[in-house]
Amino acid sequence: MRNQFFYTMEYQVAPGAPTRANAEPITMRRMASFNIEKVIRSVETEDGKLIVILDDFHEETKQVIVHNQNGKRIPKMETQMLQSEIHLTEEDKIRFRKATSFCEVEINQMTIAD
Repeated sequence: MRNQFFYTMEYQVAPGAPTRANAEPITMRRMASFNIEKVIRSVETEDGKLIVILDDFHEETKQVIVHNQNGKRIPKMETQMLQSEIHLTEEDKIRFRKATSFCEVEINQMTIAD
């Protein structure tokens, strides 16, 4: 699978024990991968992280609460079209740029891949 890019996925989980109800969320890390050929574009955020956007449109259905005409709250199923946004760590951002760059051009002390 030479078209897979492996990266560190970070996500937060709420503390599980009732005694830690007010505790800070715990950051978890796992290895994950995505198909490089599905990348549409990447965007660097102000804090230096890189978001990779994939061409993998999919539907997600969830239940939401809405108010009907009488003001009563009722559940409703809502479907959205989504695409994956992968947030890369600094280390993975550097590896991703190396893996996907054909050549690099220096512009005003900033490296941009062609």
